[in-house]
Amino acid sequence: MSKKLLRLLTSDTSKIIQALLMAAIVLTCVLYQYSERYGYRVSGFICLGDRFIPPEGIQKGLVVYARSSGYDGQFFYYIALKPFGDLKDYGNIDSPPWRYQRIGYPLLAWLFSLGNKSAVPHALLLINFLSILFSTYLISMLLKEQHLDARYSVAYAVSGTLLYPLLRDLAEIPSAAFLIAGFFFYSRRRFVISGLLFGYAMLCREVVFAVVPVLILDWLVLGREKKAWMAPLLASVMMFAWHLYVALHLDAGRYPFGGALGLPGVALVNHLKQVFLLRGHVPISEKIVLISTVLIILTSMGMAIKDFVRSRSAPSICLFGFSLLPLVLKAPQWAEPWAYVRMLVPSTAFLFLCFAHSRDKLYLVPMGLHTVLFLASLSYVGVIYRF
Repeated sequence: MSKKLLRLLTSDTSKIIQALLMAAIVLTCVLYQYSERYGYRVSGFICLGDRFIPPEGIQKGLVVYARSSGYDGQFFYYIALKPFGDLKDYGNIDSPPWRYQRIGYPLLAWLFSLGNKSAVPHALLLINFLSILFSTYLISMLLKEQHLDARYSVAYAVSGTLLYPLLRDLAEIPSAAFLIAGFFFYSRRRFVISGLLFGYAMLCREVVFAVVPVLILDWLVLGREKKAWMAPLLASVMMFAWHLYVALHLDAGRYPFGGALGLPGVALVNHLKQVFLLRGHVPISEKIVLISTVLIILTSMGMAIKDFVRSRSAPSICLFGFSLLPLVLKAPQWAEPWAYVRMLVPSTAFLFLCFAHSRDKLYLVPMGLHTVLFLASLSYVGVIYRF
């Protein structure tokens, strides 16, 4: 009996189930503990600020920050209430063309809530929660196929980069889930399905469009598959069709395209000086968050170069590019961990895709740093003792 139980617990299927259970338990505990500050009300994750409340008001019982501009999750919430309404009815949204181009996340929330406005806050949180579990499942499947322990996928679920968008109802998590799913089917030569998944990832976060030239390179130069062109074409059509619709209905001139990018490394160096030399008391947890973020960037770029030299894989190019992204952000994006850490979510997705593809155990170094970032971030945001 004990031998049968041991075989059952060590089987590949059992390891996948264990990974999902561990991820679900940890995330549930984190969400429960964090929600205590809101009186365990789910609407607190939206981070509504009273400066962007619409003239007609909002439903009773929602958590609202007084004298505050809130955070980005509030705009996904407002769009989810009426995703097919008049796009010009946007008086309480700071940059409507920019926000509406990210229709993917609020549209999912509208579908999950079945049009019930009171259920939208729950839908926003549930989508992020399930997106992490879905991504963990896909990564565990890829690891299983490469004869690696599927439980390594838990490190994705407890990555510090995912924690920040999870706690503020942001779109990076579903975007990464669709991105991982896209490459899951792309590796199986299901180019139509992968193209649709890539396209929806871009409707959640437009920065994911950077994978399109990589996919074209993979098709034209690296010559993977003759029909691989279908994936970048479908994804581009989906994104540009929606962006064109938004541009025709809104003042596209108000879209701050490219405003977040600057000279490589300048903002990061200035922020390092502020945290370690110029500012007064800075929590140790914030310093660890910053150091681990920088180390993740550097080690991920190093592994991407190593992987590309060895295999010329598309995910390795994407890993390098998305790891480089935070280095070219301007000062406002480096103002606090809430802003800069979540910029690494696409890089996190490709880190695990590359690990599954290459089977290189050196990837455990940046993966371990992600766990360090998670633990330090738990302290920084107040889920555990803040040091």
